[in-house]
Amino acid sequence: MIFLGKLFGVFIVLAVSYVILYGYIAGASSLIYGPQTNLQYMPLIVVGSLMSTFIWVSLMFAVGTISKNTIVTVVAVLVMFLAFFFAAPIIDELSGPSPVLNYFPGTGASGNILGTNVTVSSGTDDIGVNIVNWALYPSANVTYYKLNITAVRVGERSVPTAGLVYTESTGFVAIRSVAVAAAYIGSLMVVAWVAFKRSQILE
Repeated sequence: MIFLGKLFGVFIVLAVSYVILYGYIAGASSLIYGPQTNLQYMPLIVVGSLMSTFIWVSLMFAVGTISKNTIVTVVAVLVMFLAFFFAAPIIDELSGPSPVLNYFPGTGASGNILGTNVTVSSGTDDIGVNIVNWALYPSANVTYYKLNITAVRVGERSVPTAGLVYTESTGFVAIRSVAVAAAYIGSLMVVAWVAFKRSQILE
């Protein structure tokens, strides 16, 4: 009851926060720029953002129940978040978009939907956006190019590519990001539950 109560409380706070945030963004955009398209997909963005955030919530639950120390929990999760946040883009830029990045929490590999100017971050941070991209471009492919940073010249606006690394469908990107997030959330919640139950028995 205590464990589920905490979990449900966090879920409600996050859900309300995201609904207010995205509602404000949609309303402000409509007032400033006029009628907006594809607003029917906004609930998918909210659900995707909730799922993305719950990876880190689950990690906090797991670390918190094991360490029983608020400071240790916050510092450990913050360090891991920053490590994934900065490491993935650096690896993506220097060594090319590796498929392995898509199986860690964060932005994942960066690509483009073929035939459009839409950029895709195929990791767990953009679950909602990936689902919407799948709905908007159901038969399109996401292409991942390695950037040739050494070929950049003064005055150029774009970084030259060194060649195609790999391609995958928008549907696969969306399903994988959801599956990876669900796997992290499920496994971390099991760890948190076992640690919480064990601590209650010991106490």
